Amino acid sequence: MIAWTRPAATSLGAEFLRWEIATAVAGAVLGIDPFDEPNVSEAKQATQALLERFLAEGALPKPAPLAVARGMEAAAPPAIAEALR
Repeated sequence: MIAWTRPAATSLGAEFLRWEIATAVAGAVLGIDPFDEPNVSEAKQATQALLERFLAEGALPKPAPLAVARGMEAAAPPAIAEALR
C-alpha cells in the first residue's frame, strides 16, 4: 500500500494539480494524449452497469488472478490478462 499525508485539508487542490501533471507526463512518456476522451459514453454505460451490479449483489466482481505469490495477487481486465498470457 502506498500512503501519503497532506498537511491540511486546504492542500487538496495541490494534490489535484500533482496528479494532473503526473497524468500529462505519463501520457507524454507513453506517446498518448491522456486528455483525449474516446468512448466516453461506453465507459459511462459500463460504469453504470457495474454500479447496478454492486447495488444488487453487494460486491464488485473479482477477476481471476493472473499470478499469486507470497500472499499477493495480480489481476487485470480480461483483454489485458489475455495479452499478458
